[in-house]
Amino acid sequence: MTPVILPKMGLTMEEAKIVRWFKKEDEPVRVGETLVEIETEKANGEIESPVTGFLKKVIALEGKQVAVESVLAYLVEKEDELQAEFVLPTAAGSEPSQVESRAQDMRSDSYQAGSDMTSASQANEVRAAPAARLLDRMADYLESAKLYDLL
Repeated sequence: MTPVILPKMGLTMEEAKIVRWFKKEDEPVRVGETLVEIETEKANGEIESPVTGFLKKVIALEGKQVAVESVLAYLVEKEDELQAEFVLPTAAGSEPSQVESRAQDMRSDSYQAGSDMTSASQANEVRAAPAARLLDRMADYLESAKLYDLL
């Protein structure tokens, strides 16, 4: 099972309200597909699916306030896993479970990736500020025009 975690979208963000789920339990989802719309004190955002599979269980219902880094839902990758009974992972043991480890990995990945929730439509698309893209295009133009050596 893969948890869907509420990431911290801003420095002061501590919680968000679940506005609406775009998928229902047991429905198929694709990587990058929007799962849920959230509302923070400053803006609305969308959380996308981290894996291709099925929405197994929604934990955070519409209209509820949820703390940052809370689990919103769980996804499974195979359809036959939908029939298995859902058991909420617990932190009772001293050793973290596979689900808790995956959740921690996702938290650190979302922290390292920054606070931008509008992820790229393609996994290999490079994100850059508009000024950086302009500089890159200018460098490509100068290089292709053989003017780069003159600078």
